[in-house]
Formats: sequence, C-alpha cells, structure tokens
Amino acid sequence: VEVAVLTIERLPDVVDIHYEAFQGYMNTKLGRRYVDAFLQWFVVSDKAIALVAIDETQAACGYIVGAPLGYEETLNADLLWVALVGVLSRPWLLLDKHFRKTVKNRITVLRLRQKNPRTQTPALPEPIMSLVGIGVAASAHGKGVGRLLMQAFEDWARRRHMASMRLSVYPANLAARKLYEQCGWQAIVIPEKSDQVMFYAKVL
Repeated sequence: VEVAVLTIERLPDVVDIHYEAFQGYMNTKLGRRYVDAFLQWFVVSDKAIALVAIDETQAACGYIVGAPLGYEETLNADLLWVALVGVLSRPWLLLDKHFRKTVKNRITVLRLRQKNPRTQTPALPEPIMSLVGIGVAASAHGKGVGRLLMQAFEDWARRRHMASMRLSVYPANLAARKLYEQCGWQAIVIPEKSDQVMFYAKVL
C-alpha cells in the first residue's frame, strides 16, 4: 500500500469508502452530492491536506483529509447550499432526533470557535493542522492502512510548517481512539457525555 495525493479522478472511490466507514453519520445522511462536495473541498483547497491510500491493484483503500485550524467557517459557507439541498430533498431528516441534536451541537461548536478558534485546543503551539476525516475500506482493515495514512498526514503537516495537530472524535469510537493513541496523539479535551466530541492533539 502506498499513499498519494488525492485527486478529483480518485474522488468517486473515496466517496464510496467514506459512505462505508461513516454509515449513519450526519454528512452521509445528507447524500452523496454533499459527501462529494465535502471531500472535494479538501482536494481543491491549497491549504488543505488530502491523501489516498492505494493498494497493490491500484484501487483506493483509504483516505485522510485535513486543513489548518479555522477552516470550518470557510468550509461551511462553501457547502451551505449543498447541505440545504440535501436537507430539502430529504425532509424526513428533520424528524430524526439524533440528526437534529447533531446539527444543534455543531452550530454551538461553530459559534464557540468563531468567538475563539483556540477554545478547544489548549496549550497547542501554532499553526495548528486539523485532521478532519480518515476512512479505511472494510477490505483493508487490519492491514496497517490507518497508521500509514496517519503517518503520511503528519509528514505533510510538517511540510506545511505546522507546529501541532488536533482532531475530534466521539468517545464511543474506541477503534479510532486506539489508532490515534498508537500514533502518539493524546486526549486534551474529554467531555462529560458520550455523545459529545472529545479532542486529541499531537505536537510536531
């Protein structure tokens, strides 16, 4: 397995991996068009990192994306209409209690970050790279693809002269947390409730 820069041509395969890895999550519920736009944002942004893992058959088997801290405002503004179309074409989502709660939590977090982008990254040296998403195809589980992607992401963050990295994850996602900890990341914000996100960080 090798890691390469994610391109538009590889995007459909990576969208498939994302759907497989994040079934039931808010962004997949918004539809393929939204997921495609979300991942494409990282591919075309000159400040972002977008990488893909390619197996011996030259098929995509994983991906990882991220951007410097503060990216959320631009990303959400750029994807606003795609997100609205996703909701309007799936009005039943508004009846989904978990979906509504997730939206509310994200809006609250975004407001806090707009007031103080450093609120959830205590004592981290700047500039800070956010790891936004990582997914591995089910067929590649247990083959070290996740660790390979994490190492490549760290290497790229260093090339971008980042001083530290951070990410968020739900506490119940034990497999992801184990991967992050094996790669040297440390928990810096641990929420009181299991449905709230926790944060990990690593100083470069």
